[in-house]
Amino acid sequence: MQWTQANRLYIAGWVTPDAPEIDALVQKARNYLPNEPPPVPLGLIGYKDATTQQVQDEVDALYDALRNSYHMKYVQETVPYVAGGSPTTTSTTNDVETIKLPAETLKQGIGMCIELTDVLASAVERIGLHAYIIIVPGHAFLGVSTNEQDSHIEYWDTVDMNNNVTADSANVDAD
Repeated sequence: MQWTQANRLYIAGWVTPDAPEIDALVQKARNYLPNEPPPVPLGLIGYKDATTQQVQDEVDALYDALRNSYHMKYVQETVPYVAGGSPTTTSTTNDVETIKLPAETLKQGIGMCIELTDVLASAVERIGLHAYIIIVPGHAFLGVSTNEQDSHIEYWDTVDMNNNVTADSANVDAD
């Protein structure tokens, strides 16, 4: 899929929680739960018996697994996100970003903000949490509801993976 505003509504189709590669990511993320402050979540169990902080810790564990186990890196393509749905007048028709599926992003170890956000959203949905992909001009990041009622959303920015930033710091409270 090409990364244009016209295609932004289709990005949910790139979230693949049932892919075997996402299951492998979730399995690796379990190893990062003990690194979270008490009370540590019982597992990657979604909202079941989890506090708001424990839900955040579950997402932090997924983020840390991407950063530490997969050594995932953010890359910024030289072709900008095209707000109008087509390349700019100064670019050629070939100057369009193509979005990889999460399995391919995990395999390559690098991804644009939208690709890394798709990977994280896939893992978040795999464990039963509600994921939101936030798209702003030139950027994408992840929102996750901290409760089943969707009354509070926390945000994670995958761009910070390059700066060796832990998930706790990549989590931005925008409320």
